[in-house]
Amino acid sequence: MRYCLADLVAINKLGDIMSIEPRWNRQATTLLLILIVAALLRLSLLGSKSLWFDESFSVSFARLAPQQMWQPNAVRPETHPPLYYHGLHYWMSYFGESEFMVRLPSALISLFNVALVYILGRRLGNHRTGILAAALLALSPLNLWYAQEARMYVFMTTILLLSAILLTWDSWLAVPALVAVLAVGLYLDYTMLPLWLLLSAVWAVMWWHRGHRLRPLLIWLVSSIAAWLFFLPWLANFYDVLDTFSTVHLFIRLQEAVGLPFLRPWQYLLVMIAGSLCLIPVLAVLAELQQRESSRTWVFTAVLLSFASATILFPIPRLFGVKRILVQFWPLIIVWVAWILDQMDGRRSWPTRGLLAISLAASLITLLAVPKDDWRSAVKYINENKEVGEAALIDPFYNATVTGYYDLDLPREKLEANSIQEPDVTGFWIIAERFPNQEIPTSPTEQMLDEQLELVEAVPFYRLEVRRYNAKAQ
Repeated sequence: MRYCLADLVAINKLGDIMSIEPRWNRQATTLLLILIVAALLRLSLLGSKSLWFDESFSVSFARLAPQQMWQPNAVRPETHPPLYYHGLHYWMSYFGESEFMVRLPSALISLFNVALVYILGRRLGNHRTGILAAALLALSPLNLWYAQEARMYVFMTTILLLSAILLTWDSWLAVPALVAVLAVGLYLDYTMLPLWLLLSAVWAVMWWHRGHRLRPLLIWLVSSIAAWLFFLPWLANFYDVLDTFSTVHLFIRLQEAVGLPFLRPWQYLLVMIAGSLCLIPVLAVLAELQQRESSRTWVFTAVLLSFASATILFPIPRLFGVKRILVQFWPLIIVWVAWILDQMDGRRSWPTRGLLAISLAASLITLLAVPKDDWRSAVKYINENKEVGEAALIDPFYNATVTGYYDLDLPREKLEANSIQEPDVTGFWIIAERFPNQEIPTSPTEQMLDEQLELVEAVPFYRLEVRRYNAKAQ
């Protein structure tokens, strides 16, 4: 009898092990399917859209020698650190400079982000939370757009997700990894500081609710200080960028509207820190409300409706300055939404299906129907229709990086009043930017050409217009 009982216990344990393996296989299969869908979305039509100015600048800057990139303001007062361009330099040297290839690193790191958000969701919730978070990020139109752009923004998403995962690791071994991740983030984009402050505010609320033990706080503090020390050699360049905020149109309008004085770089830093500190009590109240049975329903409803509305609006090609910031911390919102959906699982499943359907539809619209500034077609049209003796006026002249990438086969003149008086030039082409609600002419150069020359033709392309001028008949 004793051996029989022992055999039964052994059989039960074996049964438990065998039941774990199919469950793990199902979980791995589900995540793999999500990654496949994410890959299909991100790699489809990756090179079909023209590079626009920011992407062409990435290529132009990445063509420099690495030692030149790391010189302060090597080409112009650059608003991003050089680490992304450094990596892109070596990528292009091996794989070329086609639209597909220069965007491929962003697409690949975006797939990695889907796996990372699953890990974060699982650590903060459970397997279902992680799966829902991965699915929502895989189908996110915002993430899809920047996964197909040759810029550093989805790389910053990676940094934020790795930082969040490491903050959940209650061990001193997390410190060197977290310091390395934060330091890399600081050299990837200057948004690392506000992103870290935002993540720290979220972490502070969770840390307090989980017993506010000393070791996690020390891990956060030591990692923050050490990463900042690694950034000190480049800090002066960061201050230079902060100093340019006073000349940004959006900040000027804001200062005029609310009567704020122009701030110095150190004052901007204080504003960021103060903003993150003010965010902590707001998040604490929100966390308390979603725990109360009397208020959690309307909190959940408000969050899900806001998320659905934002997802519907993301394909609209406006407010790129806001979207490129939002995409970097959007996975934190996605994990929150996934946790809410998991909490609601026992009562209703239609919100989950609805959000996934909305996300997929918005992503397909983004992929198939939202173009980028069509510089490729505009330059091609000029090259196919140019005549001997004609030149191109580039206004503003930094757009020469785009026309240079697409090999505009005309002499390119800088913006000078006497350019149109050149005796050897018989006509001029200009690619005018046509942003929504802008009055025509959209630039002083275009106005000068309209006044002094005869407009021969105007051919529209997406957010651009090719205009051709000849001398007025006498």
